[in-house]
Amino acid sequence: SGSTQACLPVGSRKNGMNVNFYKYSLQDSTTYSDPQYMAYKYSDTKKLGSVSGQTHLSIYYDLNTAFWNTASWSSDLFGFYTTPTNVTVEMTGYFLPPQTGSYTFKFATVDDSAILSVGGSIAFECCAQEQPPITSTDFTINGIKPWGAAAPTDIKGSTYMYAGYYYPIKIVYSNAKALARLPVSVVLPDGTEVNDDFEGYVYSFDDDLSQSNCTIPDPSKHTTSLEVLFQGPHHHHHH
Repeated sequence: SGSTQACLPVGSRKNGMNVNFYKYSLQDSTTYSDPQYMAYKYSDTKKLGSVSGQTHLSIYYDLNTAFWNTASWSSDLFGFYTTPTNVTVEMTGYFLPPQTGSYTFKFATVDDSAILSVGGSIAFECCAQEQPPITSTDFTINGIKPWGAAAPTDIKGSTYMYAGYYYPIKIVYSNAKALARLPVSVVLPDGTEVNDDFEGYVYSFDDDLSQSNCTIPDPSKHTTSLEVLFQGPHHHHHH
């Protein structure tokens, strides 16, 4: 098909991304090198909690201690009290493109490991944002830290999107110790760069597994919602 799968949820739209936090063992420098862990196996570990409504997606955590090899507690990650030194963070939401064209997502740096996926059946299934993660390792950005090597820098991935459709987006981030870094940005088709603050671009919907027409496999072949609005009652003849 080649076209990225989009969604048209009809439920109540909420601002921002949902963020789930999962336990990660301090100084474990191997688990986050596994693509399957970063795609979905993180959810097999203990879920620590969650927050919603997040639009500032970048992660910057500085350790305020000389003890580099200890777990440190703070509310620096999305206001959730946990150990940014050792944690896995899953962000999910729907990206709403304002223009039709190619969008380039970017991680300027990754410390320690991260992925970003865009599209239905890649990030998550339409109208199923809150379900357990799907197993796709078809990442739009692969920022997975290789075993025993430095994390990648300035990595990008592009997706062609159609304005007015909701595209599932998922970011998974892991830190094993000390500093946490994940600047997130996207360049719009017109060249505008959005850094960190995704207000107006990312939304969440409660799951509605019964909405039959939520999935739009190929938005390029789909009747736009605006055209749908003008069909129906306007076709009836008034006598």
